[in-house]
Amino acid sequence: MSWFGSFAVARLPRYWRRLSPRWNERRRIVMDGYYRERCQSVWVGDDTVLATVLGRYKMYVDARDMSVAAHLMTNGYWEIGVTEALNAVLRRPMTVCDVGANHGYFSLVMAEKCRAGKVHSFECNPRLSDLLRRNVLVNGIGHQVVRHDYPLGAEDGRELYLVWEDELSGGGHLIEQAAIAGRRHLTLQTRRLDAIEGARDADAVKIDAEGSEPAIWEGMAGMIAGTRLHIVFLEFAPIRYPDPAAFLRRITDAGFALAYIDDMRGIVSATTDDILNGSRHEWMLLLRR
Repeated sequence: MSWFGSFAVARLPRYWRRLSPRWNERRRIVMDGYYRERCQSVWVGDDTVLATVLGRYKMYVDARDMSVAAHLMTNGYWEIGVTEALNAVLRRPMTVCDVGANHGYFSLVMAEKCRAGKVHSFECNPRLSDLLRRNVLVNGIGHQVVRHDYPLGAEDGRELYLVWEDELSGGGHLIEQAAIAGRRHLTLQTRRLDAIEGARDADAVKIDAEGSEPAIWEGMAGMIAGTRLHIVFLEFAPIRYPDPAAFLRRITDAGFALAYIDDMRGIVSATTDDILNGSRHEWMLLLRR
């Protein structure tokens, strides 16, 4: 059993494991307490905190951030359902991509799970990219993680503008020039994922890019047409896309089966109707073929 769940199983009575239909929910509650108990945070200056995450990693996080970092500093984890799903489906020695790596939390999880494989981490926010660099080094996996500080898109060399707020690190996104008036921004050029050496050989990709997912998917066409890529974790936010139904059709036409990740229920099979007509504004989909 994985290190994510072994301690939780040991703490729960056997009859829960055998009989309770809500076993996963009960285990999740125990795990939440376990990580919180082992979470520690130390101020290190320059708006930075060093936190203990998942009871084992050290992570430098931006103390100003009220989204991802706030959870890492107080809970010791981020999106535990996705964390467990990655642990369940990844295998060593895969090559994987973490697109929209933020502080690098999922890059650490991927690196440990894939062991001898490679992790290509993409984060174009300069502050977060530097924290990602530090987190890779402090956890001793610099040989395994390749950091990329440019955004991904449908084509190489397209000029877009990154806008972000320090208090909401997970909300940084790419926009056209017409929308940048009065906003802090950074001019960047996109790359296609299937044109990047090493990354284009990925067995699995995780994409969380605040609305850029359809463009990134288009820039993966060479990988999707191949046979190696068979797992994709994809944040799917219908409200951000001009035609979410068409995007889902492109996914299923490529041979991927749909599922979504629920924090309590785990990996749940789904149909396109479930996703398009469901009540969630954002889904973390698990695509497999």
